[in-house]
Amino acid sequence: MKTSEKVGPFVSCTKQMTKDWAVERQGRLTYSVFKRIIGGENIEIIDRILKIDPEILKSRGISREPEARRVLSNLLCSQIDERGITIAEDQRLAASVDGFIPDLNAIVEIKQPEKFRTHIPYGDLEQMIWNMWVTQTRVCYYFVYMNEKQHFLAKVHFNKKIWNKMYQQALVILSKRHDIPLPPLPGNGRYIQTGFQLSDNTPCDIQKRRSSATSCDEISV
Repeated sequence: MKTSEKVGPFVSCTKQMTKDWAVERQGRLTYSVFKRIIGGENIEIIDRILKIDPEILKSRGISREPEARRVLSNLLCSQIDERGITIAEDQRLAASVDGFIPDLNAIVEIKQPEKFRTHIPYGDLEQMIWNMWVTQTRVCYYFVYMNEKQHFLAKVHFNKKIWNKMYQQALVILSKRHDIPLPPLPGNGRYIQTGFQLSDNTPCDIQKRRSSATSCDEISV
């Protein structure tokens, strides 16, 4: 494929939370690392992107994610695909999302907190907007899952204003670690074209639904 033809994000088929997946993350900035640096941690953490935190592997969210994904798939009446890391077109930013919904051109963010909640913390909103930009999708389904009878679903749209602020901060971080070599793109992946276009007037609308609700109430933030 010619360079001029490489348009859109690159999606790997490597299973998440594996050594190969960790290598593919090396040198690329994901939201989780970005947030820790912005939160005050030493920028040297960017050199350790390839390492997997054992606590992440043991986390409740990872262990029960397939169950939550199945329930959400039934709620949306849509197939949810699992993929590996998604690498932005510039190859410097990346995201490992909880699922892709091909027929809705959307992604999924699954949360399984210790206590049930029906709101979206701002950090989670930022994470979804980051992941939407990397994957070039306009919508993310935010799913707080406790069990099959207790869950919260929200439909979140991309917001350019929030993204621009994060992107400028990300550029500063990357400029201080420009010497980190990027690994080659995974051989088991492919480029995808989504037709995604940013709009200055893109709203940040959130449609919310509790497990017991019959319709969604739309709000703006």
